[in-house]
Amino acid sequence: MKNFSVKYRDKLATAAFLVIVITGLKLSSGLIMPFIFALFLAVITMPIVHVFKKIKLPHSLSVLASLTVVMAIMIVIGQFFYSSSKALTSNLKEYYEMFLVMVANFPFFEKMQSYGISIDALKDHITPQKFVGFGVDILGFFSTFSASFFLVIIITAFMLVEIETIKSKVQKLSKGDKEIPDKIINFTSSVKKYLLIKTLISILTGAIIGLGLYLLGVPHFVLFAVIAVFLNYIPSIGSVIAAIPAILISFIVLGPSYAVGVIILYGATNIILGSIVEPRFLGENLGISTLVVFSSLLIFGWIFGSSGMLLAIPLTMIIKIAANNS
Repeated sequence: MKNFSVKYRDKLATAAFLVIVITGLKLSSGLIMPFIFALFLAVITMPIVHVFKKIKLPHSLSVLASLTVVMAIMIVIGQFFYSSSKALTSNLKEYYEMFLVMVANFPFFEKMQSYGISIDALKDHITPQKFVGFGVDILGFFSTFSASFFLVIIITAFMLVEIETIKSKVQKLSKGDKEIPDKIINFTSSVKKYLLIKTLISILTGAIIGLGLYLLGVPHFVLFAVIAVFLNYIPSIGSVIAAIPAILISFIVLGPSYAVGVIILYGATNIILGSIVEPRFLGENLGISTLVVFSSLLIFGWIFGSSGMLLAIPLTMIIKIAANNS
């Protein structure tokens, strides 16, 4: 009986510890998120730093040059993203009217009216405010990210400058235990590999989607390409969410046949890159189930908000890699 009570006391203590940690993360999310973004950006920037160091630049100058390149790329992409989002927002009312006209001319719409589905009913459920609200949400997210952009860059710079001394510090803290530095190095290497490959595949996904939409004549293709890059970090669900606005706009502006073409474009791109190319480079053992995807989206979304949902899967993968190396 005593062992039984001790066993459950330990489990309750663990559960209480997790509740305290999660509550602390939620309360300090505004402080933690810039550090998480900076960590991801530092990992992605490290290969560029190594390139500059190969041409005999000092470490500090290599970091400065690398961040300058990354900032220039992000500013250019951000400018395209913002202008495309603004254009989409200004055209949403027009798309709304086109949508109503298209529905009214739908071949089976007269039969559907006998079931209570009419233009007035659609106007009650699908309002112009909801259409415009989508564009405002996109611009709001961009403004929020821009506000913390330079803070993230500064934190990233300090991380990259300090990276040269981390190994020696870990060795001192391990007090002669050789396994601890090895496990930390394996962990950081695995995280670096995952983030770099996932980022490259996400960029390739966005490039293919953007080019395909451009060739199909879909408006705002740059915006949809950038959305595809970000949401590609979320397996399965992200690609579906990214495809919905592009399919709707192509259906409204160009017609059903183009919408089918957009569906094929997104489906083929994500099947080839997500199901064939990505597992080959990352390995099947790094895959996570759909249940874990949903759970991590809910948990990290609740803790960190919309930014947490975006980073939910990378954070989950980091936790998994840490557990594998523990």
